Amino acid sequence: MYLDTLLINTISVDMNFAAADETLLTLITQVQNSMGRLFNHRAKDFGLTRPQWRVISGLYGHSGVTQTELSEMISIARSPLGKIIDNLEAAGLVERRSDPDDRRVKRLHLTPAIEPLLEPTRVIARGLEDELLADLTERERADLRRALLTLQNAAEAALAAELDGNSEHFEVAELYSRN
Repeated sequence: MYLDTLLINTISVDMNFAAADETLLTLITQVQNSMGRLFNHRAKDFGLTRPQWRVISGLYGHSGVTQTELSEMISIARSPLGKIIDNLEAAGLVERRSDPDDRRVKRLHLTPAIEPLLEPTRVIARGLEDELLADLTERERADLRRALLTLQNAAEAALAAELDGNSEHFEVAELYSRN
């Protein structure tokens, strides 16, 4: 009897956790991860991973940014970003140059060696998006893009408010004290 009750309670807790974990944040993360794995698979012949492509995309048109600036632009923490840049630098695709005004500061630049990889990887990224959105109408695609941009802007505004101390969010401890 005890084991039956324990099993039922365990299943109930697992089901409640699974339901609670089906948040929009979880879904967006799962979609991003799935798309990233698919990109990695398709771009492997070019020797690039999704994180590397994010760095290259971030640097394209923003040559000369610092690692900290790039970290903010592409939302990759500085430590893992440094390792990605190290790998791209070792492959001859990115270089760090000293800032002419402050030799301690390193500026990031794509090298000419990246040129042959840009168009094929863009084709992969565009093709992946077209393939995954094939069942959506043009209007649904536009609505999805608009909704995601709205979410991004709201998240950025909420973060800015929190960093400024102007947020009315719930603290985790506050949520637990309600139960």
